[in-house]
Amino acid sequence: MLEAALREYSKGNPAPVKAALAAALEILGASSRPGELTPIWNVDKDWVWALGRQGINRVKKLLTEIVSVNGWVDAQYSLSADNRLHELVKELRWVESKVREDEDAFQHGPFQIIRMPGVSRAGMDGALTALDSATEALSRKFPQVLYGKIFVTPTLPKATSVAQYTNDKDVIYLSLKAKNTIGDVFSLIHEFGHRYQHKFWTDQESRMAFMLLSTSEAYETVTVTPEEKAKWADELIRQLEARRENKPGIPNSPGLDSYMDALIQGAGTYFKITKLLRDAVEAGPAGYKTFKEGFLQLGPWSYHTQKVVQKPIHVTPYGATAWTENFSEAFAMYNLGKELPEPIKKIMDKLV
Repeated sequence: MLEAALREYSKGNPAPVKAALAAALEILGASSRPGELTPIWNVDKDWVWALGRQGINRVKKLLTEIVSVNGWVDAQYSLSADNRLHELVKELRWVESKVREDEDAFQHGPFQIIRMPGVSRAGMDGALTALDSATEALSRKFPQVLYGKIFVTPTLPKATSVAQYTNDKDVIYLSLKAKNTIGDVFSLIHEFGHRYQHKFWTDQESRMAFMLLSTSEAYETVTVTPEEKAKWADELIRQLEARRENKPGIPNSPGLDSYMDALIQGAGTYFKITKLLRDAVEAGPAGYKTFKEGFLQLGPWSYHTQKVVQKPIHVTPYGATAWTENFSEAFAMYNLGKELPEPIKKIMDKLV
């Protein structure tokens, strides 16, 4: 289309070229949004992301050139624009050879399989067998993730990956190199785990719990009994009495010291206790009873120390890179019947 339009452009008629460039943008699914100085353009066709990193960059460069040269095409013929348009013809031929539409798909189980250039039906048997194994494992507990388009491609944006899921398109890309091995099936289920996170994991409580397990340390929790609280009140009163009588100060017992350190972090209760102490100092011995009653009424009845009892849980080394990756690793392990740390397994059990 662009080649025929170039002949008209050489005669001073830019309209066919403008139409051809608009058609090229449509093929790429190009869209723009406002930028600080000029619009920011993006491609939105899911087949583009099956071209690998080099192919994606080539398409983006082509998009930039289409938008740029379109601004040069006007009523007056420009040799520079003409030369750039001829270069565009070559790149558009390359793009047209890569385009894949929904009607190019064939059904395989619950999926619509789309073969990218360089993928033959016979050559993709290994990848489809891996997909079948992943499907069988997922169908027992998470069948809701088994749907949609899967592009089988010789190249993925991340060259070392077996599969990749894109949140914005809800599409899975499967490498032609995938085989029916435990490692490749694991990686494929991992990507379905990202789909589960993005489309189905709506319970915010369990999401937060998993995120905290993956990213935060857990500290020792100490529960305070009424008897301990009463002993600490008496201990504080003895300190007040020693101060009133100008005797050497009495240090806190380890239990009271730990409790007061924890209260300082929260500040609110600590300030209430210090006010009770000030009031008792002003009132003298007559105020000790009031202090003890007030101290016993204040919480908390449990507090955290600085002792770490559990570090962040990462089910694999890769799970340490992000909590969302940790979930997808756990998702794969869970569906393949592999052992998981108990706190992680409890969350996974609740999701089924």
